[in-house]
Amino acid sequence: MDKFLFLFCAIFTVSLLGTLALPAEATDVTAFENPLGTGVGLRTIIQNIIAFLIGLAAFVSLAAIVYGGFRLILGAVSSDQEVARAKQIIYWAVIGLVVIGMGAAILEVVQFIL
Repeated sequence: MDKFLFLFCAIFTVSLLGTLALPAEATDVTAFENPLGTGVGLRTIIQNIIAFLIGLAAFVSLAAIVYGGFRLILGAVSSDQEVARAKQIIYWAVIGLVVIGMGAAILEVVQFIL
C-alpha cells in the first residue's frame, strides 16, 4: 500500500511540473477588465452563481467518494466496522452526486422554459 501511495504521489507531482514551465503572457497591468463582462444582468449573475455552486457541490461529492475509497482500502485491514463506514460514505456521496445532477438538469429545463 505504501508503494502504491508513493507511486501515485510521485506521478501526480511530476504531472504538475509541466504547468510550471508554461510561458507567462505579457499583459497590460494597468488595464482592468470587468469580470462580469459588459451588459451583464441580474439573471446572468444568478446563473453564474448557481453554476459555481453546482460545480462546487459536485467537487465535494467526488472528494467524498475518493475519501471513502481510501477509508475502504485502509479500513479493510483494521476492522469490518471501518469497511461498513467507508461503504456508507461512498453510498451517500454517490446519492449526493445523483441529486446534484438531477438538480442541475431541472435547472436547465426551467431556464430553457423561461
